[in-house]
Amino acid sequence: MNRHPEVGDQVDDAGRTAIVTDIRKGTWYLRHPHGGPEWPVEDPERLRVTRTRTERTKT
Repeated sequence: MNRHPEVGDQVDDAGRTAIVTDIRKGTWYLRHPHGGPEWPVEDPERLRVTRTRTERTKT
């Protein structure tokens, strides 16, 4: 997928799978899909969306 990630999307961050938890003042914040602390990503261009929030939450 080629689009900027949104909150709730699953992304690839340089080989790490993560979930976008927030976007504050132009900085994307991620966390591991199974929880844990957030980390900031200052260059969202390096993030690749692997599943959208809608795709992740389909039942």
